[in-house]
Amino acid sequence: SDVFVDAFVAGCAIHGITSQAHHMVGVPKPKAKFDVGKVPRVYVYLAQNLWQSNRVEVALAWSLLAVLYFGDFIFSPWLKNICRFPVPMPLIVIFIAIAASYFGNLQAYGVEVLGGLPTGLPPF
Repeated sequence: SDVFVDAFVAGCAIHGITSQAHHMVGVPKPKAKFDVGKVPRVYVYLAQNLWQSNRVEVALAWSLLAVLYFGDFIFSPWLKNICRFPVPMPLIVIFIAIAASYFGNLQAYGVEVLGGLPTGLPPF
């Protein structure tokens, strides 16, 4: 039924947000394994450890989220009248993040950056 599917999707969204919340707040990932009551315990942990947050990570994450929200809900409906194809805002946000990482020298501010990727096939 629709109610069941809506509840499942909401649960998936809460799980996804909770698993990425430490990145959005800039706090290290909780080391303890939470079983029952994981969601509230993760948010209590994040609130207790806000003093460890990296302000550059917080600013970057929340500004990219704002760009994604603004692009999807304000810019895309306006552009739909002009353009025949949808604007891929998540892809645009990824490009903005890559440019910020490349030109902003984020490693100097304590932001973990992926670094170089190996090319070619792995050895057999």
